[in-house]
Amino acid sequence: MALFESYERRIDKITSVLNSYGIASIEEAEKITKDAGLDVYAMVKGIQPICFENACWAYTVGAAIAIYDFTTQTKIKQNAGAGAGFVGGDQDGI
Repeated sequence: MALFESYERRIDKITSVLNSYGIASIEEAEKITKDAGLDVYAMVKGIQPICFENACWAYTVGAAIAIYDFTTQTKIKQNAGAGAGFVGGDQDGI
């Protein structure tokens, strides 16, 4: 099931970015944020109810990368916004 607009076109790049941080999938990214006590998707919808679905997932991906890097103390290769850029439509992203 497509989670956001142009999912099929974007998911390989998103997964590649997530994998570079040790995160297997966008679903795992959501689990990381929820395990940290954050429902990022709901927070974005609460702030901007008419936002596009890709905005919710972009923030979820970015937050998961930040949380994962912080909790595992891995070297941050690029900022969390790079992963979010691919979901949000920035094709140059990283």
